[in-house]
Amino acid sequence: IGLSFTRRRNDTLLGDPEPGGVFTFGGTNTSLYTGDIEFMPVTSNNTYWSLNLSTITVQGHSLSVTTSTNQAAIITGVDDAFWISGPPADVKAIWALVPNSSEIFGSSGEFQFPCSTSVNINISFGGRSWSINPDDMNLGPVNSDSDQCVGGIVYGNATLGSSVHWSLGLPFLKNVYTVLRQNPPSVGFGELSALGA
Repeated sequence: IGLSFTRRRNDTLLGDPEPGGVFTFGGTNTSLYTGDIEFMPVTSNNTYWSLNLSTITVQGHSLSVTTSTNQAAIITGVDDAFWISGPPADVKAIWALVPNSSEIFGSSGEFQFPCSTSVNINISFGGRSWSINPDDMNLGPVNSDSDQCVGGIVYGNATLGSSVHWSLGLPFLKNVYTVLRQNPPSVGFGELSALGA
């Protein structure tokens, strides 16, 4: 299965849900990516398409992900797809590297940062490093008169189960062409083409 998601920002005519993306059964859409797909074997978890995270780079600083909680599910179609979520210790370490960011008081693990700040995140699963567009880290102002914006990485959702601690939703998936392969079980990512981006 090949997956590509559309990024739309600052369009007042958008509906909910809004079409925009391509879901290809039985192959890939080569017009949406360039170069080779980097495939990685899925982890032993049989419930999710999941990989082991190795490194997250934030504002140019590299963070090693906690090994005991590094399993990440690729989330495409549930409420959790709106975020990237992870263990509180790792999420706090990420936001500690973003100047003037803080946990939103009374939230369940959401963070805010100055809207004028570009949050630059890269994720690696042991191979290539995949960049996330700063637009996808900025989920909009905390409220209508705020200069603080909600960040796209939050504390993890316990409903994913005991072995999966991270979920990689649309803030990550909008930036790659994703392939879910049955044989051998693996997840692949490719660089978006001009059309795919």
